[in-house]
Amino acid sequence: MEKVILALSTSILIAVITAVITAILTLRRFRSEQWWLRKAEAYKEIFNALFKIQSYAIYRNEKNFHAEALSSKQEQLLLDRAIEGHDELTRASVISIVYLHPDIQETLEQVIPAVRNSRLPDSYCEVENSMATISNCIEDIRKLAKIDLRVVNDSIFKNNN
Repeated sequence: MEKVILALSTSILIAVITAVITAILTLRRFRSEQWWLRKAEAYKEIFNALFKIQSYAIYRNEKNFHAEALSSKQEQLLLDRAIEGHDELTRASVISIVYLHPDIQETLEQVIPAVRNSRLPDSYCEVENSMATISNCIEDIRKLAKIDLRVVNDSIFKNNN
């Protein structure tokens, strides 16, 4: 009888230890996946903001060289989206300290002044500079995001333009 109780208590102890270890590892994996999703969402927001700003810069550059123009309503819509993108980018630069690759903050701090200057009314000379800065920023953030998110398949980060 003693042997049965000893064997049963040993089995129960092993089962409890196994269950605790499994629960700890599962919780750790869940937290890691949640952190990854937060990072991915933050990168998505940054890219969305940059593309909004880039759309406006492209329009301003084309307007500078071509007579064709959008209606004032369409132009205002693009400007509103660019302003919204700038606000999102500024917010993202603050949040990036917490979630994202350390170099993201520096990359965003380089692009924000160029973006701000390019939306001023008489800033056509700044638009080309802004476009180049935004393109470089997108490329840099793509590379850093791949590293930070440990992306093996880079097809999700390929330029679809």
